[in-house]
Amino acid sequence: MESEADRRALLEALGGICYPTAAGQLLAVFDSEYMEAVDTETRSQVLTCTTEDVTRLEMVRKGASIQIGDKAYRVRRHEPDGAGMSRLFLES
Repeated sequence: MESEADRRALLEALGGICYPTAAGQLLAVFDSEYMEAVDTETRSQVLTCTTEDVTRLEMVRKGASIQIGDKAYRVRRHEPDGAGMSRLFLES
């Protein structure tokens, strides 16, 4: 069974960096995922991080803000995987 330290080490190995939030730093991997719907193609910005960090930093609430580079985002949706990792879907 993975520990929180194992999950954080995995994020670091995958190139995760710390992003500033109002409640503190969030170690995460940022991705701009390709999405396709009926006659529409777009990208969705997603952060992959530990569920413990999401809870600790109160990022679960919709609308929480996070700064990525020079752009500010808000959390649109939180999807925990049930195994200690979460994906935060963002909107600008």
